[in-house]
Amino acid sequence: MLRMTTTLRQAALIALAIAGLAGLAGCGGETTPTPDAGPVDVDGGGGQVDGGADVDAGALGSLADIAAGNPDFSTLVAAANRAGLVETLDTAGPFTVFAPTNAAFAASGITTAMIEAMPVDTVRAILTYHAISGRVASSAVTAGPATTVSSFSIILGTTSGVTINGGNTVTGGANVVTADIPASNGVIHIIDRVLLPPTVADLARYAGLTSLVGAVTAADLGSTLSGTGPFTVFAPTNEAFGMLTGMPTVEVLRTVLLYHVVSGAVDSGSVPAMAPSASPNAYGDNLTLL
Repeated sequence: MLRMTTTLRQAALIALAIAGLAGLAGCGGETTPTPDAGPVDVDGGGGQVDGGADVDAGALGSLADIAAGNPDFSTLVAAANRAGLVETLDTAGPFTVFAPTNAAFAASGITTAMIEAMPVDTVRAILTYHAISGRVASSAVTAGPATTVSSFSIILGTTSGVTINGGNTVTGGANVVTADIPASNGVIHIIDRVLLPPTVADLARYAGLTSLVGAVTAADLGSTLSGTGPFTVFAPTNEAFGMLTGMPTVEVLRTVLLYHVVSGAVDSGSVPAMAPSASPNAYGDNLTLL
């Protein structure tokens, strides 16, 4: 099961995410989560990138130095300045940064003027969603979720290069176009789109849970999942939906789907034996979680 949560800070993004769900079909793959450590091997120190090549960290600039020295990162640098993150990118780290270029910001419809108009907390949330703690080489990436510095998950793929959140053909996703740029305090992978902190609906799309996405749309639960939350969703896979012998009525589908939702951000290490679900009483209030 893939656990997905959303917070008040994300609520403004949910309506846009839900609006894009209607066209998704009920087929496709999924990503199996790896608890705690995520799907990548992280070298927490030293100067190794690209799976083990030794780098003289003292001869390299910091992540902030490299970004500031490349005019293609001027929009990213402007965002980092607004968010007050430049000093963080100069610290020991190490960090892995998925860095969007100016062209990536443009492709995502985000201008410097828009960044200057955003609340500082919003800019900070977006930028910290582009970083992972540790030094992660592209050769060490395996498919699945990883936790960013913002605490929200990204979904990594390796089928055709390294992709994030489904790649640039998915709204909200990106491709790594240049990998393994070493810095004294981490490594940079250049990406071709800007990543936005995910909602519940976003993570379902990114993880390939297309049957769930279609069911949420059919049950008209978009407005429910657009609430302030937080929510925890026990998300059925496409294969689980395939076991249904027929599509239930809209009302029954709503009841069943809400039976997979509990209030609060419940991580896997804190799951109680029983918790009240969001489902109407037809299935009982309590969801047994043994």
